[in-house]
Amino acid sequence: MFDVQHSRDSSDGFGPRQEDGFFGTAILALALALLVSLLPPRMALAQAEAEEQETYETQRGDVSFGSKRRSPEEAWVPGAKRKLNPLRDIPSRIGLYFERRALDAVDVFSIQGAIGSGLALDVELTDFAHFGLGGSSVRLFGARGREMVHDTDHHLHFPLSNIAYAALGDDRWMLLHKRTTHPVGASNPLLEDECVWLLPAVMNGAPLRKTRPTWQKFNLEGGVTLGFLGGRVGLRPGELADFLLGFFGVDIAHDDPAEYTAPNAMPNIPKKKRLWGVKPPESKKQDGQSPAPPAAQTQDGPPRK
Repeated sequence: MFDVQHSRDSSDGFGPRQEDGFFGTAILALALALLVSLLPPRMALAQAEAEEQETYETQRGDVSFGSKRRSPEEAWVPGAKRKLNPLRDIPSRIGLYFERRALDAVDVFSIQGAIGSGLALDVELTDFAHFGLGGSSVRLFGARGREMVHDTDHHLHFPLSNIAYAALGDDRWMLLHKRTTHPVGASNPLLEDECVWLLPAVMNGAPLRKTRPTWQKFNLEGGVTLGFLGGRVGLRPGELADFLLGFFGVDIAHDDPAEYTAPNAMPNIPKKKRLWGVKPPESKKQDGQSPAPPAAQTQDGPPRK
């Protein structure tokens, strides 16, 4: 009885077990793997720091070519770009990525407030089908995507457009309505749409609708003016596609900000600071007297007294 109890206590006590050896080996292997994984980043960091130091010394002019030492003025190259550090530049690249996605998201929508006069309601279903009622003349304030807007906007829809075109003797007076948009202070119109009523055709659209690419011609926008106040909101499917494709590195709008590399600036050298071991000449002006003129240098010998 005592032998069995003693044997069981020995196996359950503090004696060595196989599990202890297994866990010790696993911990040692994990430590070695962690050490090996840290070696390449440390080597890359050391290489990056060495390249950065070389670039810094080159910009300062502390590099000798043979027996000639370059001054900071000689080392400075106008228009040269700063060499980006492959490791320390990661935060700026991450920030640039989120900046691009935010700007693409803003481009999807347009929203503007209106101040003026009129009673109008209009809907633009792409660049090819516009419908509206009434008329208005307002100033728009807001944003068209990332672009800030300050325009004058004039609408002439059914039945006012029919009356106006009939008074002008236009045979199309039953079919046409018109919208004209000018940037404030500009004489040339940003938009000048003369549209066929209830038919998907724009008779005139200058210059914005003519110059932008085809995938931007499918914008949806609506506006309303009641008395002295109004507003416009819009959704741009082409910009939405640009926003979604941007997550995969595709920029169909070609409007993403480019990577910034700081130009190599001219070194700021204090005038009174000694450079390259050369002591600046001191003035011999003493007791209110003007400094003596420099000694004349002869061609063949030392300066004459």
